[in-house]
Amino acid sequence: MTVLGEACDVEMFPENKPLALLMGMRGAQGDRLPALADMAGWRSLDIGASFDWPGDHALLTPPELILCLFQSETETPEREIARAAQYAADHGTAFILWTDFARLDLAAALAPEDADILVDPDPAEAVFALTRARAKTRGSAREDRGESRELMRLSDELVDMARRVAALTQGGGSDGGGKVRADPLAYRGAPGGGTTALGKPPALKAATIREMIRLRRMREDMFESDLFADPAWDMLLDLMASRLEDKPVSVSSLCIASAVPPTTALRWIKLMTDRGLLERRADTADARRIFIALSDETAARLQGLLAAMIGSKTPAV
Repeated sequence: MTVLGEACDVEMFPENKPLALLMGMRGAQGDRLPALADMAGWRSLDIGASFDWPGDHALLTPPELILCLFQSETETPEREIARAAQYAADHGTAFILWTDFARLDLAAALAPEDADILVDPDPAEAVFALTRARAKTRGSAREDRGESRELMRLSDELVDMARRVAALTQGGGSDGGGKVRADPLAYRGAPGGGTTALGKPPALKAATIREMIRLRRMREDMFESDLFADPAWDMLLDLMASRLEDKPVSVSSLCIASAVPPTTALRWIKLMTDRGLLERRADTADARRIFIALSDETAARLQGLLAAMIGSKTPAV
């Protein structure tokens, strides 16, 4: 078990870069992460799959970021991830959990609410997340509520641009590049059952909302999916339908419903949770999983909006 006070000294790490602890670095991803951290301005230390988390008095160089690799093949003990998360929460340390889709629900339950969760990110997305974490620790990435949505859109555009540049420099294919962004998780809403009567707003039904979702996905059969990407709306629709069906929604299911890459979906879930639109709820049957639900206020507002949209003469999509 690694103890930070024994593993490093001040001369190892120059003061111009903050320290990131890398945990569970195994396999191909673990080999790449130190280089990605360096690109993002971090000096990193691989602390293995377990760590003797000390008090402040034992730290020669307090870490400003903990990044845990938590994928199916790494087999990092869950208890160690939980201890790292608790240390980060107690010390105001940035926390990133790098996982795969198979472990997403468990990762969401283990990570602190303000953590970043990366799901099979490509290098561009990983470097951007690491850079953003460094900016947050230095207080330069604090945005107000009015700016956060636009900043998220900008970050997605920057990651997408980096992917396109990478595709072009690697030869990219004969069609001029084509679709080089990470493919969104394919989501097809439940089949709908015909149209809704116009005029007076009808009682809202889950099947009607599922039909709206199906129509939204139909657009992607005719046009590139990123032309219509609106993960917040797609997730609100799915959560409203699930609420009417009295069905809980896991983090992974909501990522699928968003129709965008899961790491992007997780950023939107965090934004909407921070704003009180969504709520995290524990799974009473399984402490290793959480559910996401609409807040009561959001559900009431959304129900009124959808009833008005469905009852109007404008197609609700």
